[in-house]
Amino acid sequence: MAIKHKAFTFHPAHFFRELENVVIVNSKPIMERLYTISKEVVITPSVTMSRALTFLRYDEEWYSNFYTENDIHRSSNWFLVFLASMLKAAPDLSSSQPFSYTILEKILTQIGWDKESVDLLIVGNRLETLLEFSNYSLFRSLFSFDQYRAGWLSEEEVNKLYYKLIMSQGTLCEPPAVLFDGAIVDLAKRFYLTPDEVIRKSFAEAMAMLLAAIERKSALFLVID
Repeated sequence: MAIKHKAFTFHPAHFFRELENVVIVNSKPIMERLYTISKEVVITPSVTMSRALTFLRYDEEWYSNFYTENDIHRSSNWFLVFLASMLKAAPDLSSSQPFSYTILEKILTQIGWDKESVDLLIVGNRLETLLEFSNYSLFRSLFSFDQYRAGWLSEEEVNKLYYKLIMSQGTLCEPPAVLFDGAIVDLAKRFYLTPDEVIRKSFAEAMAMLLAAIERKSALFLVID
């Protein structure tokens, strides 16, 4: 079971405009420029950036004293550092207690949500798909994120999930409309709550996370550690 679920908002179009301004010179990518600018922003990170980098397993070894071609394998790390500098904190699925992602995974499937929608809400799309949002197609071959437990949701997906949750509210939050499986009962006991209470808390956290993105007209960046 995951220990922590962290959420942030960001604007993909703005991020990629800034990234292209940094990296692309005469229609060609210059990774040394990404190395330099990301190294600069990580020197004095904001609280939110530091928090994001912690969950992304930031390591000072991502940067050597001087850039060389041998460092190019770190380009995906530099990408994430640059992205982290533009993130804003959002409510997440472990805001009050570290169980909402587990409850939602179990209970939403139980009330008829398809696995794809549940996975989107909790972990988002694979991070590689974010590259498709860029106008510069070559980025798709420059960056890879297989080692990260991170994902993202577009603004459109955030809205769809928000209204899907609203439509499920009556079933989720009106006991005893749903039958609790043993795992939910055991988890509730561990936190001295009833099954109804953990479900309501999980629903509220999911709604708060999505609503933050909607109000900011933003996408969501999700990290599970």
